[in-house]
Amino acid sequence: MMQAVQSPETAPAPSPKREAILAAGQSLFLQFGYGSVTMDAIAETANVSKRTVYSHFANKEALFAGVMTAMCDLLGGSALPTEIPEAPPEEVLTLFGHKFVDLVTSPNGVALFRIVVGESARFPELGAAFYETGPKRLVAFIATYLHEQNRNGTLRVPEPENAAMQFLDLAKSGVHLRLILGIGGKPTEAEKEQAVAKAVALFLSAHAAR
Repeated sequence: MMQAVQSPETAPAPSPKREAILAAGQSLFLQFGYGSVTMDAIAETANVSKRTVYSHFANKEALFAGVMTAMCDLLGGSALPTEIPEAPPEEVLTLFGHKFVDLVTSPNGVALFRIVVGESARFPELGAAFYETGPKRLVAFIATYLHEQNRNGTLRVPEPENAAMQFLDLAKSGVHLRLILGIGGKPTEAEKEQAVAKAVALFLSAHAAR
């Protein structure tokens, strides 16, 4: 059960030491992976005692989950436009596509994806946290937009959630897998723009109003 959001007056004040520990954990986990990082190394990097680390996180698994959840939440939020412009679907979907592709090809986005895939077998809750705070939020956001376009007849999208997932898969195809596998370097802006443009064209062709 999710807890109700506390008001600013009742919410606990952020802990600088906890934030330092999370920042140290993020840096070390992304650089070295989960298995090679010790709580001693995290304490040293955060400039706190090991006892302080354990006062905030019961074990390395809990700290790892905390770091990954915070990253998923931050990156997932950065992929959501602050508002949907009053513009034709081609422009709106291009905006969605660029934000998503920029996210999944960013250094932290790539590192996070690799770690989640690599560790989710041991930590199923990590995969769930990644999906809930990242992809699911973006899919729901786009699906809401597509539902409205279907309702007003601009597009034909009878299954907006599935369509939103398909659009994101189209947008990252050709640039994400090669990057995850370490084939070639990071895609150029021109390559990302081309991938998004092709995705938008295919999507609009498949969901044109009839």
